[in-house]
Amino acid sequence: FLFVHGNADTTVPYSQSVKMRDRLIAAGVRAELFTGENVGHGFFNRDPWYQPSLARMVKFMADSLR
Repeated sequence: FLFVHGNADTTVPYSQSVKMRDRLIAAGVRAELFTGENVGHGFFNRDPWYQPSLARMVKFMADSLR
């Protein structure tokens, strides 16, 4: 799992992604969290976050296929 979440999200609490990631890791599942600093919901699909978010997603998928 790759969670992409802004830590200033007022739609879905950021803490939910942190807790879910931590629980998945505890269960032996690969889980990572890409945090958008000081941004809200849906930050990843617009500038200046689009390219860094996309690069992180591509890296996660590439690493998962190894």
